[in-house]
Amino acid sequence: MKKVPLLLGIIYLAVLWGGLVVIGFNLPDGEPPLEYQWEQERAARKPINVDHFAIERINGAKELWLRDMPNASYEVIVTTTNDPRKCCIKYPKDLIQITLNDGVLYGNATPKGEKIDTEKQKLIHNYSDFDKRVLNQWDTPDSLKEELAPMKHDADDYTIFIYMTVMKDFSAIRTDSPGFTFNLLDVNFTDLYFTAAYNTFLHLYGNTKIDQLWVAWVDYLLNFGRAKIKNLRIDIDEEQNFIDKHCKVDTLLLTGKGNVSYLTRKSYKVIEVQEKKPGDINYGHDSIPMINIAKPYGKK
Repeated sequence: MKKVPLLLGIIYLAVLWGGLVVIGFNLPDGEPPLEYQWEQERAARKPINVDHFAIERINGAKELWLRDMPNASYEVIVTTTNDPRKCCIKYPKDLIQITLNDGVLYGNATPKGEKIDTEKQKLIHNYSDFDKRVLNQWDTPDSLKEELAPMKHDADDYTIFIYMTVMKDFSAIRTDSPGFTFNLLDVNFTDLYFTAAYNTFLHLYGNTKIDQLWVAWVDYLLNFGRAKIKNLRIDIDEEQNFIDKHCKVDTLLLTGKGNVSYLTRKSYKVIEVQEKKPGDINYGHDSIPMINIAKPYGKK
């Protein structure tokens, strides 16, 4: 008789276990991992061609002002020439409108460009060998790539390309939209002013020579590469990051307010600082007053 309850108990446990298994198989799945969701969202993005380029002559252009641009990342590639007939700008005409007025190139989004949404759209660009060379830090020797441009640039589907060739007297670059990387390749400028919105980067590549370079309120990466600069002025806004190990600068002037995280002193013959009050500009992770390693502006 004892075997009957034991047998019933075994049958009960078997039925219970089987039921739990069935219930488990029919329970709703939990939220998928974020990586999986991101991959699914990326795969669902609609492709849009960003290579419907226009090439326009820009004789007489002295400045570039990009404002209200499509919501994307940008690679702007700038070269210089001594031949005014070669001055031109190449850009996707269906997304960006470029106008030249009184020496200033104005750029803004077209109605189609205003609708760009990189979360829902995949930007398709045919990466040429030239583009890949730029993303691979142009002609930077392999031995210096990690030092000169530690940020790796890869082909992606979020980026719009703009190409410019200008004269030596081109004098200003300004953007009010974020997400730009300006690549200056072997340029030769007399006097250049550069200011930009947040999340903007400046790279000086190759045999770049600039007599006067003024960088204002750019709190992202400034990569001076192996450039030769006579007078460099930087207006600091909070935190300033340089790559300056291999550039050669005669005089560096620091103004504004904030902290310079790193500075290669041997790259500069003279370092000057102009502060509204002592301690406005500091240096290093320990916030050492910059005046300790620089001289006051205008003092002989």
